[in-house]
Amino acid sequence: MSNHHNNGSRAGETEQMAQPQCLKVFIQRDYSEGTLVKFQTRFPQELEGRVIRKTSLETTINRLNSYFAEAEKATCSTYCEGCLACLTAYLIYICKETHYEKVSTTLTNNRENDTDWQMLGKTSEEDPQARGSSGTFLERAS
Repeated sequence: MSNHHNNGSRAGETEQMAQPQCLKVFIQRDYSEGTLVKFQTRFPQELEGRVIRKTSLETTINRLNSYFAEAEKATCSTYCEGCLACLTAYLIYICKETHYEKVSTTLTNNRENDTDWQMLGKTSEEDPQARGSSGTFLERAS
């Protein structure tokens, strides 16, 4: 009798785990300006004929590119941060986030990410360059 109860419970779990069908698109990196993290704004072929507007995708990619440009910008503050890290044998990063991590957190909390597009592969949390990735994935519920 207990086996019957467990099987019913598992069936409910399976139904809850089912996810809606989503279209996954790989957005290529743009190396035209060097190795900085930047993505191509060219409309992917996989999205042709879909309900997705080109301007919506382009706006999203431009916003991502601006976040990564801000994260990689060399300023007096980031220079001092690097010097302090060297002086403390990088132990400072135990109690302090880097400028790059702060901007990545902002990117992760981006409302557009939560409502319209979802970043996959932890791209919105990690630097694609650090992961060795040449692009990012976008997923949109169909």
